Parts: sequence; C-alpha cells; structure tokens
Amino acid sequence: MLVEHDSSILYMIFEYMEHDLLGLSSLLGVEFSEPQVKCYMTQLLRGLDHCHTNHVLHRDIKSSNLLINQHGVLKIADFGLSTFFDPHNSVPLTTNVVTLWYRPPELLLGASRYSVGIDMWSTGCVIGEIYAGKPILPDQLQKIFELCGSPSEDYWTKIKLSAPLRPMFPYGSNIAETFKEFPVPVISLLETLLSIDPDRRGTAATALNSEYFNTEPLACDPSSLPKYTPSKEMDIKKRDETRKQASEIRRTNESQAVEPIQEDSSLTQQLQRTCSESTSRETSYTKSYEEDETPRQMQTATDTTTDDETGAEDSYTSPYGHSQNLAGSVNMEDDIPWPMSPSRVYENGTSSLDRRE
Repeated sequence: MLVEHDSSILYMIFEYMEHDLLGLSSLLGVEFSEPQVKCYMTQLLRGLDHCHTNHVLHRDIKSSNLLINQHGVLKIADFGLSTFFDPHNSVPLTTNVVTLWYRPPELLLGASRYSVGIDMWSTGCVIGEIYAGKPILPDQLQKIFELCGSPSEDYWTKIKLSAPLRPMFPYGSNIAETFKEFPVPVISLLETLLSIDPDRRGTAATALNSEYFNTEPLACDPSSLPKYTPSKEMDIKKRDETRKQASEIRRTNESQAVEPIQEDSSLTQQLQRTCSESTSRETSYTKSYEEDETPRQMQTATDTTTDDETGAEDSYTSPYGHSQNLAGSVNMEDDIPWPMSPSRVYENGTSSLDRRE
C-alpha cells in the first residue's frame, strides 16, 4: 500500500493474477473437469464464508470478479460494492447492487433489508453458468419465476413491499427439468442456492457441506490444475469486438457488390418490333429501286436529291429522324432510346445481357 505525500490518494498494489473465471472459461478449447470446477467453487465459498463471518457482504459476485493465477488459486476481487451488514437486518441497505445477471429477486423487487442470501444467489448463478456455458438468468425477474418458481404468500409478507410485482400466474420450480443434463448433486445445490426465499439458500458453510462437494470425484488440489494462456474478461471483449468488426466489413462489401441488370421484357418486345419494321422497310425499298429503270428521287425530311446530283449511296429517313445508310446493315443501337441501347436482341429472342451472363 502506498500513500502519496501530502495527498489523499491511496494506491493499493496486489499480486498479478493471470486469469478471471469468465475469461478462462471462454478460452477456445478449454473445458473444465468436475474436480476442477469443485476446486474453484470450494475456494469461492471459503472466501465468502470468511467475509460473512466478519459481517461483510460482497454484493457483486460474478465470474469476472473471481481472479485465478497460474497456480490455480482463486481470489475474490472488486469489493467496490461491499458493505458491513447487520445480521438482524435492522439497517436498510441500497438495492442498486450486484450485476444484473447475478442479482437476486429480492433486490429486483426493491427489498432494502437483506443478508448473506444475495451472495449465495450470485454463487448459484456462477455455478450454473460454468455448467451451462452461458449465463442462466439473463432476462431476470420473469425468467427467475419461470425457472425457480413464484414466491409464496409468506414471502410477500416478509419482504414488506408496498406494491409487489407479483407474477400473473403461479410457477413451480423448473430447475431440475431445465438442467436435466447436469449431475444430480449439481441440480440439488442449484435448487438450494437459487431458492426464491433467501432464508432457504443457506450459507457458504452449509454449501461446502452439501452432497455436491462430498461426492466423487472430489475437488482437486489447485496446484494440479493445468496452465493456461492468460485470459480475462477484457480479452474476451476485444476478441468479440474484432469478430464484430470483421463481420460488419463483410456485410459492407457484400452490399456494395454490383447487382446484375435484369432484362425488361417490355423493352425487349419493343426492340423486336422496331427491328422487324425497319427490316421490312429496307426490303420493300430495295426491291422497288431495282425494278425501276429510271432514277428515283428520295424525299427526305430536309430536302430532295437524286442519285445523279449526289453520286452517293442512297439513304432514307428512319422513324427516329436520322439518316440510315442502306448499303450497310441497319445499326439499331443508334436509334434506340438510352435505356434500351445496352441490350441487343438476337434471333433466338435472347439479349446480349443473357449471353454475357
């Protein structure tokens, strides 16, 4: 502990802990064994028993506040919300404590008189999270009633709320059915720690004496635990943020991709009719021109000329007002309005777009 000279600033220096329980359990490829989980939870409950014996409530037990070093030793951290408590609940306390996913129902309902039961509820949430691989009560009050059952009438009288938020329908405990894949001793311990009535949750000492911690396989020694790459909650957040950014970049690239132009059937039909009409006019004019021995005069949109006067190839005015060269093939793209120009219609009725695709 360091105190800056002539200052009220206090520096507290602790040993370095390589992991927190959340970061360690979130490492890819890491799966805790049964003895390993019991080892961590034994250390947690022993630490809580020490706090509660000295009338201290932690009030923020969660996976990220449980630090673990490379020797497998677990220590409870972040006592920022902790407080001394009166075992007789004679002093009202604030309800704005405990991280939401680990907060017991009495605090969500607004109770201001509570005891060690709030830390025991949070411990149950941590144990359930380890076995389920995710938080078990993220949606809170309604989810709590559906999983743990609705409170009894005695409970509502005990917590003394002016306007209690009672569930619309009564619920029974659903813990055993929801976590049926868990070992039976785990389910039994969760049913105790996640009791709606805090007086039924017991204490850290009674939890340590439960069937769960006295059934094979027993908790292993911390020194026998495997060594892991350092990992904490902040590392998991960075990893998730990186994945999120990569996903957003992929979505942006996909949205900027050029979509293929869809063929407009009405424009295709119009183009086909225009080609047919132009070809018909060309054939009719060429035939009459060859049969007539004397030169003919062509009336154009601007003036009248003869073959002898110009000495040039014969031309006529198209339906669009442009002069067409009859000696060559008709270029329909020059006479088609812009939206239709990119698409040519071939003999089989397909367009140039179709052939490119």
